[in-house]
Amino acid sequence: MKASDFLTFLEDTTRETGKTYLMLRMTGPNNCTDVEKLKEVYAAYKFNLDDDVYRKIFHNEFVYIEFDTDDEAVNYAFDNFPKNADGDPDYYIFTCVISEGTVCYSNDELAHYYTVPHGTKPED
Repeated sequence: MKASDFLTFLEDTTRETGKTYLMLRMTGPNNCTDVEKLKEVYAAYKFNLDDDVYRKIFHNEFVYIEFDTDDEAVNYAFDNFPKNADGDPDYYIFTCVISEGTVCYSNDELAHYYTVPHGTKPED
């Protein structure tokens, strides 16, 4: 048996598979209590996202998208999901790109201590 925390699990998975994962967490939409506002939020994302990704974020708290390279994942995250400080918190979806065992991008400034160069680990 091996116990692992969430980030370590994803880091190990990217090392083993050689793939890059963009993790999404529906922080803003999940905390929105105004039904009409929530419809606006999801309509905006439906306009911008691929159908498969949209359906996943509509029905799940966490979504993982696999990419072949970290550049593809970072560009997708940057183009489609605002940073935490960029405006209305109801639209905010947390993003985290994990590649080669490390976090290489996040749209949350508070996640900066996880963002380290490839091949290194943050200090405990």
